[in-house]
Amino acid sequence: MRAYERLLKYITFDTQADAQKGEDDVVPSSPGQWDLARALMAELSALGIENAELDEKGFIYGSIPSNLPKGQQCDTIGFIAHMDTATTFPGAGDTARIIEKYDGGEIPLCEGVVLNPENCNGLKDSIGDDLIVTNGKTLLGADDKAGLAEIMTALAYMMEHPEFLHGEVAFIFTPDEEIGGSMRHIDVEKTSAKYAYTLDGEAFGMVEYQSFCGGAVTLEIDGVSAHPCFGKGQLENALVIGNQLHNMLPAWERPEHTEGFDGYYHLVQMEGNPQKCKMAYLIRYYKEEEYNRAKKRVEQIAELLNTEYNREAIRLNFMDGRMSITEKIEEKKELIDFAVEEIRNCGAEPVIPPMRGGTDGVALTEKGLLCPNLGTGSYNHHAINEFANIQQMDRCVELILRITARFAAM
Repeated sequence: MRAYERLLKYITFDTQADAQKGEDDVVPSSPGQWDLARALMAELSALGIENAELDEKGFIYGSIPSNLPKGQQCDTIGFIAHMDTATTFPGAGDTARIIEKYDGGEIPLCEGVVLNPENCNGLKDSIGDDLIVTNGKTLLGADDKAGLAEIMTALAYMMEHPEFLHGEVAFIFTPDEEIGGSMRHIDVEKTSAKYAYTLDGEAFGMVEYQSFCGGAVTLEIDGVSAHPCFGKGQLENALVIGNQLHNMLPAWERPEHTEGFDGYYHLVQMEGNPQKCKMAYLIRYYKEEEYNRAKKRVEQIAELLNTEYNREAIRLNFMDGRMSITEKIEEKKELIDFAVEEIRNCGAEPVIPPMRGGTDGVALTEKGLLCPNLGTGSYNHHAINEFANIQQMDRCVELILRITARFAAM
């Protein structure tokens, strides 16, 4: 079975993460993640993989043993992907379709929604390849079920081809990565991996490890109610106060205006009414001092507005997340070098962009398991124009096997 066939099966499971249940510490946050986890466990068993565990929080930990000659040893390498999909849109279900030998033109998805190579990341590089696309109303779910499919396909190859020599190969499949649950609950002690790779990026050939410092801030904003007919001098609209704060943050430091190593504030929630409003931002900056300065700016603006309204109209709650793992990964630069060299051996040119988001690998690296991120051959994650390139997925499987063989030869 090829990786794309597994992807088509996995995306039929509704594994959209539920942020509210995640806040209530329900792990996994959606029942569909349990369903997919059980299906993966059944598949692992059918492959003859005996060392696999589904724990009480929906994580799958496991490994296949080394088949190296007696007396030959190597470090255990691990591969990691997550089972949940993003909160932005529902998953594809059974609505995905295959575009054979993409011709380079526009791809209609539904009324008013098309994939356009002029503004759709990855399409121009996919001419002649076969693509899996959405119905224009859902996510595909290739983030990160493409990674799951590629790891499972590589594991199947190893089990079916005993002549392929490898050391112990570990794997972890995680729930709730999209809402931070995997970072809070992942247990490094349950894996035998000494080093690992997440498969959670976009284009095949991408290698990410230069991560950002990241966190979040939630704002509780209290207004003062008054009937709009008599609001002069009395009404203090919480939504307006929130909008004031947003407009006092630098507009050029938003995701839509930044790239590369540029930091950003990302408004991810704004809800409420004139009496009470809640807002939330993700904060991402490459250097720790930049991240701390960005947090300070939010504090200063809130203090300024509280002074203007002569009360505590805005309350802040900062949640520090990940600090940069760049220096830690560079201590074991072979992890990057091996990936780069084997991508070239797969016939592609590697790209090493900064990691502007986050992966399970960041949390694992902070916990001592060094873990850069690889592309999966899927594009436009978290959007209805998400698609997967079937041939690139095949190359991702090849890359997993090449990296595994590289470690075995050390």
